[in-house]
Amino acid sequence: MRKLPVLNIFFLCLMLFHSAVSAELVVIVHPENLADNLTQQEVSQIFLGRTLMFPNTKDRAQVLDQDKNSAIFEAFYMKLVKLSVIKVRRYRAAYTFSGRGALPTHLNDGSEVKNSVANNPNAIGYTDAKLVDSSVKVVFTLP
Repeated sequence: MRKLPVLNIFFLCLMLFHSAVSAELVVIVHPENLADNLTQQEVSQIFLGRTLMFPNTKDRAQVLDQDKNSAIFEAFYMKLVKLSVIKVRRYRAAYTFSGRGALPTHLNDGSEVKNSVANNPNAIGYTDAKLVDSSVKVVFTLP
């Protein structure tokens, strides 16, 4: 009898993870940001800390990440660079330890990311496409 509640919890978690993974994820910037369309490689370099500036500008990117324990975080990096959460953490640790990279600011969810991007011309973040409005500009949609 005890297996039934455990199975229910497992399937609930699986459904929540699936909804996060199947969400259309977009990379957003402030509407006044000069970046219009970024390539997957440019987005990867920004979010992995390999580049600190927006392409073709002298503006430093303030990278905003979602909660590192969330399914959205995992889905974003898996779709963007095909790295698991553990590999992203290891990569960032090595790169920032070398002095060449910078860690992103972690926020709780997509709404916080959108609000922060809307209030900071140098911010870049990712969120579910359903949260996008005129206060931000989409520069990349994950495949």
